Amino acid sequence: MSDTGTPSEAPSPSRPPPGGRFPRALRVILSLFLVAGGAAVFFVGRAHRASAGQIVLNAADSPGSSTFTPSIATSSTGMLAKNALASIPPSSTGLITANASEPGLYGGVRGEASCNTRALVASLEANPARSKPWADVIGIDVSAIRAFVATLTPVVVRVDTRVTDYGFADGQAIARQAVLQAGDAVLLDRTDFPRVRCSSGDPLAPPRTVSATPSYSGPRWPTFNPATIIVITPAPTTTAVIVMIDVANGATFARVPGSITIIDINPPPAGTTVLVVEPGQRVTLTGANWPPGTAVTVTFDDPAVTLGATTADGAGNVAAQVTIPADAVPGVHRATISSADTQVPQNVYVIPPAPR
Repeated sequence: MSDTGTPSEAPSPSRPPPGGRFPRALRVILSLFLVAGGAAVFFVGRAHRASAGQIVLNAADSPGSSTFTPSIATSSTGMLAKNALASIPPSSTGLITANASEPGLYGGVRGEASCNTRALVASLEANPARSKPWADVIGIDVSAIRAFVATLTPVVVRVDTRVTDYGFADGQAIARQAVLQAGDAVLLDRTDFPRVRCSSGDPLAPPRTVSATPSYSGPRWPTFNPATIIVITPAPTTTAVIVMIDVANGATFARVPGSITIIDINPPPAGTTVLVVEPGQRVTLTGANWPPGTAVTVTFDDPAVTLGATTADGAGNVAAQVTIPADAVPGVHRATISSADTQVPQNVYVIPPAPR
């Protein structure tokens, strides 16, 4: 099935583009739409100019054709909270864009991965004819697939989303413009952009431009509306937590990037710093209310090492620049600022290092 009577992909001026980027050490400001059932996602911005091309509709419960791997999706769209999937105001003039780091853009189930990344790696490593074109699309060597996948974060999209989907046919990666249905499981890269569709194993990329009268092929889902499709703008490379909606109960939580260990935490209050670091990365640990001039040391739990020492300033503040051990295993760690009689531990979330 195909349609051509759809809005042109021209700029949508009804609202400004989303502001705010998550800094490397996150300071979260939760948007109202995160906690309102069925609330709208309020971000509109520039759209991509058009060139001819058909757009495939990828239903969340269907892998589609010419897939790279069997499905690695572990989530189901059958039991979703009322506000699991976000709605957006239709645009009459063009595509709507969303910043990839916008809080609540993505969803998932707290404590659970929506994709089986081990199965993805196993399938690609067992099929060299597929792993090479897959890696080429991503822009990495085949030997880096396992390390790259470890840095990805499993989520589900909450809004119908335009992407370039690379299927596999005749030994090649074939680019096709597509729409992912809200509820589709994907893996995000360090720019918070979807890079793998989990039901197909297909690598993804930002959408290419299409004609002013796009043609949609494939069965339409009941909520499909060409005027409410979004284009996600990749964020600057970040190690910040991802603020998400729990699709099982509608609650808000934050997910630490990476797929080796799923680490979900309560949304940090505004102004709170969450220490998310890669092994070997430099980070600043802070403390307050120390007696001025107090000598303190900073230690790490595993491996058990002393990271550094400093002295509280005249206002009783401590700011110690330290380097996380290069052999720290991804997961939750503890860094402790200690004086002769006081210990103040802080959680440090170590994530897999991105391939360089």
